[in-house]
Amino acid sequence: MLFKEIEQQIQGLCAVNHVYQLWECHYELKQLFIDHDLFIRAIVNVVSNAIEHTLSGGTIHFSVYEESSSLFFVIEDTGKGFSKEALKHGTEQFFMDDTSRNSKSHLGIGLFVANSVVQEHGGQLTLENSVKTGGGKVTIQIPC
Repeated sequence: MLFKEIEQQIQGLCAVNHVYQLWECHYELKQLFIDHDLFIRAIVNVVSNAIEHTLSGGTIHFSVYEESSSLFFVIEDTGKGFSKEALKHGTEQFFMDDTSRNSKSHLGIGLFVANSVVQEHGGQLTLENSVKTGGGKVTIQIPC
């Protein structure tokens, strides 16, 4: 149910913003003990951020896989990628790195909230640039 809801949210966000979505899931996990609504909010915040960095016609790659007693959610976009400053400070509250933004509605709280939710669940959120897409890459690891 959780994964279906996440997929529907991502499909809607991508459709409205004219961004393509690639969805890939490989997991056998039957139960995940998380705050359902908070976790969906965290994922949607990350995906919204990725969409803001992706030009119309670009692509968001979303994958889920299970490894070493953890569930990994990986969101990659085809935007410009994270700046050096964003890699260091992107999860800090009110951080704004507007040089790569397509939207002026950015408030600097999306990745902060996502990171806070992930940490509340004993997980980790990592920012990097994607070798595969050349854009930004956010990895969320949650213990299962």
